[in-house]
Amino acid sequence: MNTKILDQLEFNKVKDQFTEYLQTEQAQAELRDLVPMTNPERIQNQFTEIQEMAEIFVEHHGFAIGSLRDISEPLRRLELDADLNIQELIAIKKVLQASADLGRFYADLENVELVALKRLFEKIEAFPSLQGSLQSINDGGFIEHFASPELQNIRRQLKSCDDAIRQTLQDILKKSGHMLAESLIANRNGRSVLPVKNTYRNRIAGVVHDISSSGNTVYIEPRAVIQLNEEITQLRADERHEMARILHELSDQLRPQAAAIANNAWIWVTWTLFEENTSISRIKRQLFQRLVTTKHSNSLTFVTLFWSIQ
Repeated sequence: MNTKILDQLEFNKVKDQFTEYLQTEQAQAELRDLVPMTNPERIQNQFTEIQEMAEIFVEHHGFAIGSLRDISEPLRRLELDADLNIQELIAIKKVLQASADLGRFYADLENVELVALKRLFEKIEAFPSLQGSLQSINDGGFIEHFASPELQNIRRQLKSCDDAIRQTLQDILKKSGHMLAESLIANRNGRSVLPVKNTYRNRIAGVVHDISSSGNTVYIEPRAVIQLNEEITQLRADERHEMARILHELSDQLRPQAAAIANNAWIWVTWTLFEENTSISRIKRQLFQRLVTTKHSNSLTFVTLFWSIQ
């Protein structure tokens, strides 16, 4: 490609005018990498795709996938045998869901006959089993109890210990409330403690974890809950280990399908670009029509810079 000609045409400045209409990072990247097309068949095919997308919007104007995170880096890490973190798994989960939604949309599509876009939809692969496995991580980044029997058992034990500690401390609050600076259960260094008045620090047996800046309050872990707190500390460590194992297992499930998931992601990016290009074409309709009607090959090629997917 002759870059001098592009510079003379101020090609990059023209592309910059379309940046505000592209809502996704992937679409922005496609626009940055966009170069002129000279193959008449490809140019015509691009116009056909945009026309078909416009027809889809007329019949099904309410359908939209929305913005998704770029998953190229997580997929690269899968190929390197690395385990994905929670946010990376959520990103892939959303792409799989969007791909499934797009596949169902195509299966139910009516009143629109597709030619150019048909091959795009038919490349979508569904992964219901993987989608089911990834439901163990909710969109807030929490690994659900049902992710594994072991995790469920650990959290059940945690709740039991926590309830026992709270009940024990509540009993002390009732019996020795006059010794406390406040009638509440505090937390210091991950341990449940009571805020005891310094003058009574020797009346409640236990471990001192902190002292207030004034020196009037001592935060004591009563002896009656020390063992339970130790159990909670160990259970928390077991929980972290089990969650790491679950992330490893989910990563291993995704690894063999990395290439197919990448293809689904590419299809989604392509769809969003068609969607955004169609919106732009409606906004810029007068300019679009005026340039196309020039019929000069250079002008035609130049126009398709803004609608083409490489």
